[in-house]
Amino acid sequence: MSLAVVLALLLLSLIAGALVILAALRLRGPGPCAAGASEAACATCAACADDLDLLAGADEDEPVAKLALRTIEDAYARGAASVHVAPHEQATDGGPPGRVTRITYRVDGRLEGRMSLPAEALRVLVARLRAMAGLQGRPRALQRGRIDLRAHHPEAIDLVLDLATWRGHDGDHAVLHLLARGTLALGLDALDLHEDALARVRAAATAPRGGVLLLAGEVESGRTTTLHALAHEVERDRRVAFVAPDPYVPWVEGVDPASVQSLDADVLVVGELRDAAAARLAFAAAQEGRLVLATIFARDVGTAIARLVDDLQVSRHVLPACLRAVVAQRLCRRVCRCRADGAPPTACERCEGAGYKGRLGLHEVATVEGPLLAALRAGETAPAALQAAALAGGMTPLERDGARKAERGVTDLEAVRVALA
Repeated sequence: MSLAVVLALLLLSLIAGALVILAALRLRGPGPCAAGASEAACATCAACADDLDLLAGADEDEPVAKLALRTIEDAYARGAASVHVAPHEQATDGGPPGRVTRITYRVDGRLEGRMSLPAEALRVLVARLRAMAGLQGRPRALQRGRIDLRAHHPEAIDLVLDLATWRGHDGDHAVLHLLARGTLALGLDALDLHEDALARVRAAATAPRGGVLLLAGEVESGRTTTLHALAHEVERDRRVAFVAPDPYVPWVEGVDPASVQSLDADVLVVGELRDAAAARLAFAAAQEGRLVLATIFARDVGTAIARLVDDLQVSRHVLPACLRAVVAQRLCRRVCRCRADGAPPTACERCEGAGYKGRLGLHEVATVEGPLLAALRAGETAPAALQAAALAGGMTPLERDGARKAERGVTDLEAVRVALA
């Protein structure tokens, strides 16, 4: 019996125990906040306060604590990147829709429903997760926290989770991002970069003079993993400082050029360039001779460079002098080994009949030299023109990288098409 099946059976048994608490909540009835009261009323709601007191100090053997733990472990066993807990309207046989608590996982970039619990489970399960993350109260606004699973369950998986919670018009919502310790300590060789792309990245990262090495992609494109792999690659002979040490918090408030000077670092990992202030700091550090590793939301190399000028106000004179390389990437579904073995996917426990298991990266890597450097020096900022200059300089586009990996049999053309859509 697979680990996922065992954990699913454990979840079912724990739900039965949690229903005892849920029955008590149902008898007590919802607090004023559940009926749409004001923020002030919610802050003093006795029902919510009782829930949070119960769950924040609950024994780890209590049903709700176990339910939260087993949900996380089940998600990890299935390779989920995130867990979503939310209210849901579910159709009933011949009657009006009924409210339930819906738990879904994001596996290989796709959401899949995992289980439905009674509606009353939403309040206590989200409260338990918030208590584990040390979040106080029950505000309507978005709150974020961090859960170290072993701090609550010493025998559990060594897992860190980023928690986001908020209250919508329909009730509480929670999203957990799973991060196993060690997954961000991968080297560049583990990132599915083609040999020519790998050589370009290494050349830019190990150049004697500093500069900005920019990682571009969309949400869930694997940029954080690549960012940390680059940091791991260069830390062997240079001092690396993480200005944004949290992989899910893109920028640290209060960091300025003066504090960067005090870090005495050869390499700065600054994370997401979300505004002009962050970009200004990154390029100022690059002008001083440091290597700067940063990320940006963009679909391809040309768009990433254009955003630096148009959206982040980087000077056109600074850009060609400081930008060293741009890596654009996507994540593509990986073919399950059952297909390589010739077995029918329907009989495979690993992929549960999907034919895919896990994901791999598709990359395009442009170094700022030759035609691309000339275009930047000429003041070019149109995304299409910059992309064409990068291609003229020998860059392999995302589409070609996907086709090469499909030819190798690690993915297929349909998965590539979906990833690049």
